[in-house]
Amino acid sequence: MLLRRVHPVAPDEMITVPATFAARLRTPEQRRRLTALPEMVERYLARWDLRLDGEPMHGYSGLVVPVRAADRAAVLKVSWPHIEARDEAVALATWQGAGAVELLDHDIADFVLLLERRTRTGI
Repeated sequence: MLLRRVHPVAPDEMITVPATFAARLRTPEQRRRLTALPEMVERYLARWDLRLDGEPMHGYSGLVVPVRAADRAAVLKVSWPHIEARDEAVALATWQGAGAVELLDHDIADFVLLLERRTRTGI
C-alpha cells in the first residue's frame, strides 16, 4: 500500500506500507486505521515540519517512518490504538532519553509519537 503526500514534491515523497504490516491488521477497526494512514502520516509530516528520510519499518503494532526534523534524524511512529501503547508517551517523557529513545513530540489521541532515531551502534 502506497502512502502519498497530498501534494508530493518529489518521487521520494511517498512511502510504502510494508505488506507484512498491512496483513497483520485484520479487524474492521484496524483496516479503517490502515486506510487512514496516508492522511495521518501527511498530517503529522506537516504539523511537525518533517521530511521523509527512508523506507518505513514496523513492529507488531506500529508503522515507523524515518523522517528528518530540521537537521535531526527521527522516526514517526504510528501505532494502532491498544492498551499497551496508551501510556508509551508518558513513560518515554519520564525517562527523558536515559535508557530509551527520546520523545520529541506526541499526540496521545492518535497514538502518534515522534522519536529520536538511533542506529544499532548508537544504542
